[in-house]
Amino acid sequence: MADQGYDYRIATVAIGQTYTITGTQFNGLSQAAAFGDDDQQATNYPLVQITNTASGHVFYCRTHAHSTMAVATGSTPVSTQFDVGNIEAGPSTLVVVANGISSSPSPVTVTSVATVVPWVNIDVPAANATLSGTATISGWSVEGLKTAGANAIASVAVLVDGAQVGTATYGNSRPDVCAAYPGRPGCPNVGWSYSLNTSTLASGSHTLKVVATDSAGSSGSSQTTFAVAAVAPSVVIDAPAINATLSGTVAISGWAIESISAAGANAVTSVTVFVDGRQVGTATYGGARADVCAAFPGRPGCPNVGWSYSLNVSALSSGSHTLEIVATDSAGSSGFSQTAFTTASPPSVVIDAPAVNATLSGTVAISGWAIESISAAGPNGVSSVVVFVDNNQEGTAGYGGSRPDVCAVYSARPGCPNVGGSYNLSTSSLSSGSHTLKIVATDSAGNSGSNQVTFTVSVQPTVWIDAPVANATLSGTVAISGCAIESTSAAGPNAVNSVTVLVDGTQAGTATYGGLRPDVCAVYAGRAGCPKVGWSYSLNTAALAAGSHTLKIVATDSAGNSGSSQIAFTAGQSDQRNQSAGWLRLRTEPPNPAVREKAVDVQSVHPLPLEFQRRFPDSPDKLTPEVPFPSGIVRA
Repeated sequence: MADQGYDYRIATVAIGQTYTITGTQFNGLSQAAAFGDDDQQATNYPLVQITNTASGHVFYCRTHAHSTMAVATGSTPVSTQFDVGNIEAGPSTLVVVANGISSSPSPVTVTSVATVVPWVNIDVPAANATLSGTATISGWSVEGLKTAGANAIASVAVLVDGAQVGTATYGNSRPDVCAAYPGRPGCPNVGWSYSLNTSTLASGSHTLKVVATDSAGSSGSSQTTFAVAAVAPSVVIDAPAINATLSGTVAISGWAIESISAAGANAVTSVTVFVDGRQVGTATYGGARADVCAAFPGRPGCPNVGWSYSLNVSALSSGSHTLEIVATDSAGSSGFSQTAFTTASPPSVVIDAPAVNATLSGTVAISGWAIESISAAGPNGVSSVVVFVDNNQEGTAGYGGSRPDVCAVYSARPGCPNVGGSYNLSTSSLSSGSHTLKIVATDSAGNSGSNQVTFTVSVQPTVWIDAPVANATLSGTVAISGCAIESTSAAGPNAVNSVTVLVDGTQAGTATYGGLRPDVCAVYAGRAGCPKVGWSYSLNTAALAAGSHTLKIVATDSAGNSGSSQIAFTAGQSDQRNQSAGWLRLRTEPPNPAVREKAVDVQSVHPLPLEFQRRFPDSPDKLTPEVPFPSGIVRA
């Protein structure tokens, strides 16, 4: 048997007294094991053998109150008590025998008169108990167990691993002890207690020793072993509450510190989120929680010990689930907390119109349907449908349209068949380009579901050609005109800033834009640039070949969007003639029946003694003939 761990403090023993001795491997394997018995019993309790040095006589002491009944206890310290019987007094040696194997001898003096010393008992902790944080240890101590001494207990010291850590409070009432051991000084206030802080101790096994000293300076002690558990993080879940019903994406939060029971040395380094045993993400750790650190001061990381996470439960089946939060510290120790929550099937939303990536303008009817989940029929009907564009709420859709087609596929949904929705969406205030339409349906329990599509807004200028009329025959330089606004379908934010004239696809020039057209703006109110939306241009057709041509007017707004309009016209001579030639149809005065009509050069008959029906802009007198003719033509 190994000698390590023996308490050789016992230098003197008295006849009739009881003592405690501590060491290792006091209990060997049972004899039954030697015969193949599977049930090994601790039958070989330790023996205490005292040998008188002068006579050589050997005496055995009765042992009892063994600290453990286990076999093969290895290097774990154990203890036993022994009674000194009527043996020879004088110098002797003491050995402990277990399983026939003796320890090394320890010198001891046997006296016939007992020296009464304090007796110490440790009630808490039990042998080999696991402690953490600050643990309350307690017991009692009296002056002599077998015989009452005259000296009261003066102090009780607490030692851990041989080093004193403090002084216990002595004087707690223990009438039960004094009933068993009457007449002891100090009775019944013979109990002791102490708050032992284990947070500074390394994880693993430690020895607790309690030493009581009486008023005469004599001392007695008792000891036991205990284990310190690794300090693991403590985790608290503030939200969600236990058994809360969740839907969509939910903000969950709480805090984690290096143990509520004791301040550990290792800060929390990560917080992981699990749902139903499966990791779903890592929480953000480091939120300020001064309230937590006020309650649990001295924890590493304070006050930034809060955690938060956005938990998406939309993919979870309806019913009960388990949320577990695991915090890990810098030493690799982990602590966790968990709670139960319930998911309800959120409403399902379908957008029938517009189609994905549709191009919209003006006010557009959008529609679809919403029910209490496609996956399962829930008990809660849809109570509202809200329309968002680019995450900005536009309005509330009308809900309750008849959709028997939907309810035929998804039967037993609350509200069927009136599960259709519609809304008139105005795109006039939206910029040209891509946008997101989101429809959010909420049921009577507050659960929400959504769907979204993208669409494009295209606000293009609208162009009118007032003159010439379609298929007109033009010659010379002709005044053409019209108007252009930022779309008839919707008032856009971008004004028209240029109007281009094209003939047969080739640019002929740029029209003047900004003429007053209050008539147009009265019909299409709110268009940018109103009322100055008219355009005009002098089109020279002289260089065009006789025949059919295309006139196209293109208006472009400040955002670069373009709109156009076009007509066909004919270039060449006709009854409308080349007005720039300055030839007039006239009547003679008095009328000459021989000449009904005559073409006269304006330049040769000035001043004109003639009557004209209208002004002609190219004539010297700004008089317009009824019908002009080319030079040299006379019709009679």
